[in-house]
This record gives sequence, structure tokens and C-alpha cells, in this order.
Amino acid sequence: MKHLAWIFFLALTGCYPALRTIQPETDVHVLTANGLPIQGAEVHIYSISNPHARTENHVVSWSDESGVARFGKIRDWKLDAPLLMHGLMVMHWNICASAPGLGSSALHHLNKWEAGGKVSLVINEASEGEEPSCESFLTRR
Repeated sequence: MKHLAWIFFLALTGCYPALRTIQPETDVHVLTANGLPIQGAEVHIYSISNPHARTENHVVSWSDESGVARFGKIRDWKLDAPLLMHGLMVMHWNICASAPGLGSSALHHLNKWEAGGKVSLVINEASEGEEPSCESFLTRR
């Protein structure tokens, strides 16, 4: 009987499970303004689901000697309900990098094709007294 109630609810709302890309496989190339790779830069990737602007995932990595921070693909099952208001989840990604002695740089609202593959971030020198940080990008959607 319990299963019958769930089946009725799902049929009524049009809900169905969907395998979603929570984080695409991404290589983030962190460069100076002169195009030189930055080793040891802290790189964050935030997976944001809309329309609720909820952080689904947050991963931190550090760039290697060639200035590349690598992120693996993450997929998960989510429930879509296209017949309900705000029932379809759409993902976007914010990527931020910061380096000691330099500044920070960020890209916002990347879609799956922009975030997947190769992304480049250029970090300029920080202003005097400015501490490079990606903390402020967590709340920025």
C-alpha cells in the first residue's frame, strides 16, 4: 500500500529521478597576467543548483607545477518534477582561484560546456593590503 501511494504521488506530480552532473570533469589553468603558470594556487569549484540557488557541492584543489588544478566528474541522482513550479534543477558552476602574494580571480555562472574541459583563470597582483581569498565567492550566485 505504501508503494502504491508513492506511485500515485509520482504520477500526479510528474516526478522522476534524473542522473545529474553535479560537477563536470574540469582542468583549471591558473596563470599570471603574463601567461605563466602559478603553482600552489588554491582553486575552488562551487556547484550551484537553480532555481533554488543552493550549493550542491564545493571542492578545493591546488594547482600543480604546470598551473593546473584537476577536478573529477561527479554525478548523482536528483528528483525532477516538471509539472511543479521550480521542479527542474539546472546546474551552474562558479570557479575561483587565489594565490599567496597575488590576488584572486573568479568565473561565475558557467554552464556544463563552459566548465567542462579546460578553464583558464588569470590572477593579477593584489592591491596593497588585499588578502587573496575565494571566501566571498561562496555566497555570490
